[in-house]
Amino acid sequence: MRWWLMLSLLCSVHAMAAIPNWYAAAGGTDYQLTAVQGDVQSGEGAQLRLTAVAARTAPFGAASAQLDAVFLRGQSLLLSGVLATSNASQGATLWMRADDAHGKRLAFESSQIDPVGGTTRASRSIALQVPMDAQKVFIGVVLRGDGALDVSQLRLTAKPLADAASASAILDIAIPAIREHALHSARIDWTTREPQLRAQAANMREVDAYVAIDALVAQLDDGHSFLMRPSRRRNVEAVAQREPPAMQARLLSSGIAYIDVPGLMASSRQVSSAYETSLATALDQVAVQASCGWLVDLRHNTGGTMWPMINGLHALLGNVALGSFVDAAGKQSPWRARSTPRSTSSPDGLQTNRPVAVLIGPRTASAGEMVAISFRGRANTRSFGQPSAGQTTGNRSVELPGGGVLAIAASSTQDRNGHRIDGRLQPDVLLDPQIEATEAAARWLRTQGCAPSK
Repeated sequence: MRWWLMLSLLCSVHAMAAIPNWYAAAGGTDYQLTAVQGDVQSGEGAQLRLTAVAARTAPFGAASAQLDAVFLRGQSLLLSGVLATSNASQGATLWMRADDAHGKRLAFESSQIDPVGGTTRASRSIALQVPMDAQKVFIGVVLRGDGALDVSQLRLTAKPLADAASASAILDIAIPAIREHALHSARIDWTTREPQLRAQAANMREVDAYVAIDALVAQLDDGHSFLMRPSRRRNVEAVAQREPPAMQARLLSSGIAYIDVPGLMASSRQVSSAYETSLATALDQVAVQASCGWLVDLRHNTGGTMWPMINGLHALLGNVALGSFVDAAGKQSPWRARSTPRSTSSPDGLQTNRPVAVLIGPRTASAGEMVAISFRGRANTRSFGQPSAGQTTGNRSVELPGGGVLAIAASSTQDRNGHRIDGRLQPDVLLDPQIEATEAAARWLRTQGCAPSK
């Protein structure tokens, strides 16, 4: 064997075997990183502890380690570990990121869809495909809010990447979909960009096609379009299947009922149907007692699929057009809620005569905002809280070869009265973050009168 080839191989082994150093990547002095031991590339893995200090002001803390990506290009990385939390108010997650030589993010994965919170112990894993232009790979853990996190058996393994689809096949679907349907398609110079991508596709790996699509989405700059890579999609679907929705309405006080409407990230018809039925049944169960109205909480609804949400709320929304999507050509497509088949029949039928207070906030996003828009213009209805996230366009989902999905902001929206929605939703009653929105909304409901008891 030639000496230079032997030296190259030895350098490769050394670079891959080097033990990465852990450091506090976020949170400043509000989070303490301690008890760091071991190597993520060994069989035993690494361990560490991340703790929030009592008087913290930072929203989260993170610990990270950096690896040279040169010898990981074209590899599929798996980061796994056991996360043991103690009084973790907002949960803990794993994450990985690949950057190019200029520090630009090329790929990112996180277990944020499935955080470990409270006081518990659970295993988590995420996978990342390393693009061919990657220069650095970062791995890490995040602790949000208060509490402590002990991570053990934290391992990083790599294996050659097997493409599930060719880059050309993926781009053959993605490019025309973005060009023809994106609201801001004109922001991309297609006469230059498309020929470039077509020429480069022959030498691309699957993961590089995703990097190219991410770049196109960034050029759209609409704040809502996104690419969900196959590994991320599998994780999302697995969590939705494992944790079926189980919503329950409750009475806050005499005659006033409360329902929390969470987000739903799932394409499974079975999961969507279960969500819809659970929400509709929850409304049924306290319909008679809710004579003075409903408090619909969307503050934690970060989006997903809007149809199970509005269908589950059919009893409050009724059969009218609730809003419209308007495409780039001006074509309007109204949306409506439909009644949901369920095991319990509603004892009170439609509740469209009941007053409704809708709670929104900065985490109310995408489909959550569509639900909020669906209540706009409804009689005896008022929204409370803070401005929403601002993802108020309608997304068009495009299935990609290999299992990814591309969501394209393809339409603007307007409410049932034809008022166009641009950006963040402003609540009818803007509240300071320190004011309890639930109580403020309940006070208003008490002034609206109650339906006569039956």
